[in-house]
Amino acid sequence: MKRLFPLLLTLALCLTACGGEKKSDKTPEELNTAYAEAITAAQSPEERESFPQIGPEDDMYELLLGLMGIAPEDITASALMVSTRGIQAYSIAAVMPAEGKGDTVRKGLEGYIENQKNTFQFYLEDQYQVAANAKLDELSDGTLLLVMCPEQDQVFEAIKADLEG
Repeated sequence: MKRLFPLLLTLALCLTACGGEKKSDKTPEELNTAYAEAITAAQSPEERESFPQIGPEDDMYELLLGLMGIAPEDITASALMVSTRGIQAYSIAAVMPAEGKGDTVRKGLEGYIENQKNTFQFYLEDQYQVAANAKLDELSDGTLLLVMCPEQDQVFEAIKADLEG
């Protein structure tokens, strides 16, 4: 009996802490829409015009995912707003990793941030600061949210609040 209690306690803690990846109850299409709407709502009209959103239906989608270190098969839903100009560190990405791919997607996004920092380190100091201050975190449903733009904290919190309702 003395050995059974610690074993049960350990099992209960493991199930609580290691219960697997968090998943949204929304379909990929619903997530794509929610991501796009949240990103759009957090941007000014000027930013929306300068940095159009790129979704799975766009021609540049897979190219941009690749630049961000993400393979299309590693995610189930996403919305991207990325500067395609080489003079701005501006990227917002909301992605839902596919089952078991959370670490892979996170490492890809972390690598993308490092690449942006390296790109601007000796080129444009203000853009280097934007890249250096990028914010990447996992939301309660498992969404990975990357915000690399001026005022990233406010933009991140606005998108997060919109997605987590």
